[in-house]
Amino acid sequence: FVMNTREELVQAFEDFQACFAIDPKNAEAFRSRGDAYWALKKYEESIEDFNVAIELNPTLQRAWLNRGVSRESLGDSDGALKDYNRAVELDPSDQFALYNRGRLLARRGDREEAKKDFRAAAQAKRSSVELREKIAWFQKVLADVGLVLQIIKDELGEVREKFADKRRTELSLAARG
Repeated sequence: FVMNTREELVQAFEDFQACFAIDPKNAEAFRSRGDAYWALKKYEESIEDFNVAIELNPTLQRAWLNRGVSRESLGDSDGALKDYNRAVELDPSDQFALYNRGRLLARRGDREEAKKDFRAAAQAKRSSVELREKIAWFQKVLADVGLVLQIIKDELGEVREKFADKRRTELSLAARG
């Protein structure tokens, strides 16, 4: 979901309102507005719209997938995994659902299941060059434990840099030295 200008985004939300006035039970419109909220990083609002879309049409696969992405954006990996699982159940050949689930499984340490999803995504009917490149990268990482450990070390360093209390870190290092 891409909006090029603020005016286009405002127009899109006006169009959603008009759509809901005509058909307040349009699951696809709720799903699309959820996508727009996600693009704005308004994850709670996107989840609310995906919930409505799913309630109106429980087989709307893209709503399950995109709710999973929103949940993962908020740090709810358990909820995201449930949604990715349902999205894959509804469309086992959806490359994006398989990729997102595989990526989440890899981050949770379930390398074997992640590999299965990446293999299935790479063989899926619908194909995206960018997604195939990401899948190839994840397959390479999962095949090399040293690379996995380096990525974890790098990510921990980024977290420490972003969130650590420098005074506490300095005290801890001084106590060890």
